[in-house]
Amino acid sequence: MESCLKELDYLVANKSLYTERRAAVIDSLKLRLAYAGTLEEKIALTNHLDLQYIVYQTDSALVYANLMLKYAEETGNRARIVESTVNVARILNVMGQYKEALSILDAVSDDVPENEKTAFVYCRLTIYNSLVEYTIDKHSKEKYDSVATVYRDSLLNYYNLTPMNHLFVQAEAMIHSGRYEEARLILEEKYASMDPMERDAGIIAYSLGVIYRELGDEDTAALYFVRSSMADIYSGVKQHTSLQIVSEIMYDRYDIDRAYRYAKSAMEDYIYCNARLRTLEMSDIFVLIDHAYQEKKHQASTTMMIFLITLTVFIVIFLCLLAYLRRINRRLKAVKKRYYDANVKIKSVSDKLRDANMIKEEYISLYMEQSSEYLDKMNHIKNRVNKNIRRSVDPRTLMEELEKTIDMEAEVKNFYHVFDVTVLHMFPDFPAKMDELLVPEARGLYSRTEDSLSPEFRIFALIRLGITDSTKIARFLRYSLSTIYNYRTKLRNKALGPREDFEKNVMKIDSLQYF
Repeated sequence: MESCLKELDYLVANKSLYTERRAAVIDSLKLRLAYAGTLEEKIALTNHLDLQYIVYQTDSALVYANLMLKYAEETGNRARIVESTVNVARILNVMGQYKEALSILDAVSDDVPENEKTAFVYCRLTIYNSLVEYTIDKHSKEKYDSVATVYRDSLLNYYNLTPMNHLFVQAEAMIHSGRYEEARLILEEKYASMDPMERDAGIIAYSLGVIYRELGDEDTAALYFVRSSMADIYSGVKQHTSLQIVSEIMYDRYDIDRAYRYAKSAMEDYIYCNARLRTLEMSDIFVLIDHAYQEKKHQASTTMMIFLITLTVFIVIFLCLLAYLRRINRRLKAVKKRYYDANVKIKSVSDKLRDANMIKEEYISLYMEQSSEYLDKMNHIKNRVNKNIRRSVDPRTLMEELEKTIDMEAEVKNFYHVFDVTVLHMFPDFPAKMDELLVPEARGLYSRTEDSLSPEFRIFALIRLGITDSTKIARFLRYSLSTIYNYRTKLRNKALGPREDFEKNVMKIDSLQYF
C-alpha cells in the first residue's frame, strides 16, 4: 500500500506532465479539424475531440459535441444525427443536466437506427444511474433505479455491447443485485490482463474498490481506489471520483498531509473540468480536510516554536555551562600549574638536599678516614718517642728521626689525592662541566688525570661543596690567600657568560645521581 501511495504522490506532484500530454493530443486534433475537407472527416474529428474533452473539460466537450451534431444535420444522415445527439446527452449527463439530457434523447427516440440503439440505451442507463446516485428523495431514487435495472437487463440480453462495455454492465448488474464475489472475480480476471495505467483499467479498479468496500475489506478497497487514481492522473483525466475517495481514506487514517494534497488536487481537477456536481460534493469534504490540515500546520508551527524556544534555552544553558566549565578549567589549569611549579621547586630543593646529604656523608667519611690515619700515625710516633725517651736517645737524634717519620710534603700530596678522588666520586663530570663554563680557548687547560684535579679546579670544587670564603679555602688546601684570589679571578675572567654569574653556575653542577 505504501509503495502505491508513493507512486500516487509522484503522479499528483507531476500531473501537469500528463495534462500537457492530453492537451497535445487535443491540439493535434484541432489542427486536423481546421484542415478537414469533408463533413465525414469533420464529424469523425469532432467526435474524437468531444471524447477527449468529456473527461478533461466538459464545456469544451459540449462545444465539439454540438459542432458534431451540426455537421451530422448537414449530412442529413439519421444515424449520424442520433450518434451526435447521444454524445450531447452523455456530456449533459456528466455536467449534471439530467433533464436536458433525457429531453434531447426523447426527441430522437422514435426513429433510432438499429446500429445506434445500443449506444442510445447505454446512454439512457448512464443518465438514470446518475439520477439514482444524486437524487435525495427516496421514492424518486427507487423509481430511477427500477428504470436503470430495465435498461441494464435489456443491454445484457438484447443488445450487442462492446466487450468492455458488456463487462462494465454485467459487473454493475451483479453489484446491484449483491453478487459481489461474482463481480469481483470477472473484474479481477480482466484487470490482471490489462496495463494498470489504462483509462479502462482505472474504471475497473474503481469498481473493485467499491466491491471490496461492500465486502468489508477496507485495506484492499483503498488499494484499488489508489490504483484507479493513478490511472486517472496518468491518462490526464480531470473528471474522476477515486482521488476524492482516497483523500477521505487518508483523512480517516489521520494522514492529513496526503489527504490535503489529494483533496486539493481533486478540487483543482473538478474546477478545471467544470464538473459542477463534483465540485459541490467535494467542497464540504475539502473544507473539513483543509481545516484539519491547517490545524495540523498550526500545531506543527506551535510545536516548532516550542522546540525552537526549548532549543534556544538549552543552547543558552549549554553556553553558560560551557563558559562555566572553561572558567573552572582555567582555574584547574592555574592550580595544576601551581602544583607543577611547587613540585618543581620541591624536586629542586629535594635534589639540593640530597646533594647536600651526599656531600655531607662524603665529608664525614673523608674526615673520619683522614682523622683515623692521623691518629694511627700520631700513636705510632708517640710510641717511638716514648721508646726513645726510655732509651735516653739524644734529643737531636730524636728530632731527626721525627722528621724522617713525618714527611709533610707526602702528607699534603696524599691529602690532595684523597680530596680529588672524593670530589670526582661525587661529581664525575666536574672537569667537563667546568670546561663548559669557560670560553672555548680555555677549555682543557686546567684538566689533569682522571683521578686528580688542577689547583684551579680544586679551588672551585671546594666552592661547589659550599666553601666560598677564600681564607677557609687557603687554610684547607694549604695555599696562600693571594694564590686563591688569583686562581678565582683568572677563571672568572675566562668565563663563557657574565663573570659575576660564574661561581653561581659552578654551584649548579650536578652531582652523581643515586636515585
